[in-house]
Amino acid sequence: MEILYAIFFFCFFAFFIKTKLGNDDLSANLLLFAFSIKSLVGVFFIYYFLNFGFKPDQPSDVYRFLQESKMLNDIFYKSPLDYFKLLFGFKDYYFMNPAYFKDAFIWKTGNFSFISDTRNLIRVHSVIQFISFNNPYIHVLIFNFFTLIGLKKLTEAFKNHTKIKLPILFLILLFIPSLLFWTSGILKESFILIGIGFILNALLSFKDRKKTLINLTIGITILVFFKTYILMCLIPSFVFIFIASFFKKHKIIWSLGIIGLAILSIFSFKPFQNKLTKNISKKQLDLINVGEGGIHLSDNKSTYYFTPDNYKNLRLTKNTGILISPSYTYKYDRFKPLENPKLIFIYPNDQIWNLKIKMPKSNSYFKVTRINDSFKQLIFNIPEALINAFFRPFEFSNQGLLQKMSFIEMLFIASFILFSFFNKRKLSSSEKLIIASLCIFAFVLLLLIGWTTPITGSLVRFRFPAQLALILVSIIIIKFNNKRIFNE
Repeated sequence: MEILYAIFFFCFFAFFIKTKLGNDDLSANLLLFAFSIKSLVGVFFIYYFLNFGFKPDQPSDVYRFLQESKMLNDIFYKSPLDYFKLLFGFKDYYFMNPAYFKDAFIWKTGNFSFISDTRNLIRVHSVIQFISFNNPYIHVLIFNFFTLIGLKKLTEAFKNHTKIKLPILFLILLFIPSLLFWTSGILKESFILIGIGFILNALLSFKDRKKTLINLTIGITILVFFKTYILMCLIPSFVFIFIASFFKKHKIIWSLGIIGLAILSIFSFKPFQNKLTKNISKKQLDLINVGEGGIHLSDNKSTYYFTPDNYKNLRLTKNTGILISPSYTYKYDRFKPLENPKLIFIYPNDQIWNLKIKMPKSNSYFKVTRINDSFKQLIFNIPEALINAFFRPFEFSNQGLLQKMSFIEMLFIASFILFSFFNKRKLSSSEKLIIASLCIFAFVLLLLIGWTTPITGSLVRFRFPAQLALILVSIIIIKFNNKRIFNE
């Protein structure tokens, strides 16, 4: 019955694609082919993460998002008012009936604002639950339908900025391994493709002002609610293009010079240094904690994080923990979730804590140089960050299949970039600006990922927008005398 229901949904979307989405540039048959490929990959995605990628003590994000979206959806049938309060962010978990999220993990780790990409993804899946009835393949089909629209928007954005024929360009983007795999699933990466597709379509396509504004609004809204940091990484590129618009000659040199001076000025401003270092250091520490594993114990005011090395100082039960020996711990203020934790040394006091989260060590964790709220260390970490973000994993023997494939893909991307530069065409001034802005975005994103992410499994997911940007650079500049692939 589950399979028949999924087939019905596939046929519904196929009919819509066949009758509504095709145009002279990208035919309905091509779009239907792409949707079919993405759906097959999505089925494999779900099957892999619910079976091979599933561990009882460390279930995959796919499992958790589906499970917790069902928990949220079930609240509707108990209290519709509570459901809509949680759906629209009017109430937080800590002020609701704890029984609603008794076995939740990801919802608890999300921050307390409505712009929490983790909770927003659970919210989206909870709405889909009304028609999917917990059938994961319905979630896959719905996500893939919208990512197909995002891919179509992205392809059309470069219609006038490449010599590659549009259907060929569409297929190239479709079959980028990381893009195909991660955007065919049901995680936040799908929204990255949709958001970037709409934003670039708005900025690069020659459409009327109304359509441009609509596409830009949709793209920005999606990234704000599901991947805010991607939008933040795009801002330097937007600023670069805006500054370039004031110059008639040497636009790239003048724009980069002004941005460079602005960055030096801002970075020399002490409050900005402290704010930037504090935020990146906190994110790095959070991901180090996820990579190393550990236990979070809480009382009414604080949460205490203990690394596995300090388990010996605790007496643990299924739901509680007691400190039995002096120990180091990271203390989080539950009423100030955006504040950095403090490393403290505490002594036993018979306090019984509630066991909030217990995380095993990640198999793909690797050590990084800790920033520890030091701006100087943040700057010194730049080379390490870029190398880690672009080339990891290094140790094939300790990595899973997906991480190994991602490393091989990065080598192919680097080779494709070099190949395209040796077969480049003459570029217009606007195309040079687009290339420079894409490189700026890739650099900023890779730097941010490298600074904060010590887990290869997460890193290969986070960096695919940078991979996409670099491939788009090659697509713009490459030219061959092949009439089947290239326009004259």
